[in-house]
Amino acid sequence: FSGETPISIFGARVPSQALWVLVALFSVSLAVHLFFRYAKLGKAVEAVFSNRKGAETIGINVGRILALCFVIAAAIGAIGGVVMT
Repeated sequence: FSGETPISIFGARVPSQALWVLVALFSVSLAVHLFFRYAKLGKAVEAVFSNRKGAETIGINVGRILALCFVIAAAIGAIGGVVMT
């Protein structure tokens, strides 16, 4: 993204791509944390993986939640692939 020239941080030469990787890491980690902590769907995911039968009993569509988890995992993998290339 930002060229081939390494950046000097406290005397250490760091490739600029490493900084992008760190930014992506912290951004995705924060987004996932906030999703599970505050989003209604995040709570549903936790419910499904804690007790699938109980989640079905209270009306959570387990198939939809499993598909959502697959999409989230694919998106995180795609972000990792973009940042690493």
